[in-house]
Formats: sequence, structure tokens, C-alpha cells
Amino acid sequence: MAFTCKRPAASLDGHASRPGAMCRKRRRVIGTTYDYDQESCLSRGKFGAVVKARCRATGQLVAIKSLHDPADPREVLREARFLEACGGHPHIVGFCGVTLDYVTDELCLVMDYVEGKSLKVLLSERSGGLPEATVCTFMWQLLTAAKKMHGCHIVHCDINPANILVGGEGAGRGFVKICDLGVAMSMSEAPPYEEEAGMGEYRAPEMLLGKEDYDALVDTWSLG
Repeated sequence: MAFTCKRPAASLDGHASRPGAMCRKRRRVIGTTYDYDQESCLSRGKFGAVVKARCRATGQLVAIKSLHDPADPREVLREARFLEACGGHPHIVGFCGVTLDYVTDELCLVMDYVEGKSLKVLLSERSGGLPEATVCTFMWQLLTAAKKMHGCHIVHCDINPANILVGGEGAGRGFVKICDLGVAMSMSEAPPYEEEAGMGEYRAPEMLLGKEDYDALVDTWSLG
């Protein structure tokens, strides 16, 4: 199924929405969703959806995230900025760029596609849990990812099994990648921070108590 075009994509900051056009903070817009063929829906949540798509020009598989209406472009660019800052880390989902939805004229995130499933799904399929060696490997990878984010002054705020992708399992070389920085915050920002961040038992006590000045330790709690 292709992303279909009903009307021309809107321009951003006076620039035409075409490959190479620029948006706020000089972030590059890499074409529109018309440049991709949608293959399947990977996930759908409270704030948005992620689809698996293939670039028509290169054949590259990517994951495209769009926010539910009404989408705030500032939120998309904020997450893009965080992903870009963490770029290159093997255990944080890779960032490809920003693109325009050809139908809604709204910004979407284009990320690396990870062949696999979420840790939440994997654990639901394993009644006996994961082998100790696998747990140790995954934890080391997650801790290095958290160290990278915190070194970039970014706090994820919502680390939980649903936001951890597991790949390479079939080849016996499993790895994990943290994804979805939609509610992440910058340590350089002044509180109050996001009140609805985090999920259930993975939320740190200071978040549950409604404190407005939490820090990177909330990610440590989620991982621990």
C-alpha cells in the first residue's frame, strides 16, 4: 500500500516541501511520504503510530512515526533533535530525518527499521523469561544507551519494555535498541517537566509523587 497524495504538501517557513527543503532549526525535510510504500503498521499508541515503509528510490526499509491529530510540529522536531543527538549509538534507534505526510501536510519522523519485536511482546511469549546470559547482555546494552542519552543531556522518561526493540534474535545474536523519545526532556530545560511521562511500575517514585524537578535518575529506576 502506498502513501497516496490528495493535495500538494505544505511548505515550511516559506520553503517548498521537496527533497532538500529546510524546516525550523534548519532540519532537513527528506521528501514526503509519497516517496515511501507502506508495508505494515508496527505499532499504534496513545500519541501516534509507527509504520514499516520502503523507500521507492532506494528500496531501504524504514519506520515512519506520525502523531495523532492534531500533530504539533514542535513535538516532532523536538524528538528528531533528541534522536539526532544520539545518532550512531548501536542501541538507540537510528534517525534518518523528517518527512512530510503527503495527505495531512504534517511532519513525520523517519527512523531505521529494526527487524524484530518489542521486549514487551518477547516477554509475553516467554513464560519462563529470558536466559540469564541474554538478560546480562541486554542490560549492558541498555545501560550504554542510557549513558549516551544522559551524556547528551537527554532523559528518556519512558523506558519500558514497549519502548525497547529486540532484533537479531533468530540469528542468535540478539540486541536491543531504545526507541520512542516522544516524552523525553532536556536537562538544560527548567522544570516543570512532563507530568504524564512513564508507564506503570516503570515510573520512578519522584514521578509518581508529582515532583516537577526529576532528573536522569528516573531512567535508572526504569532500567533497574
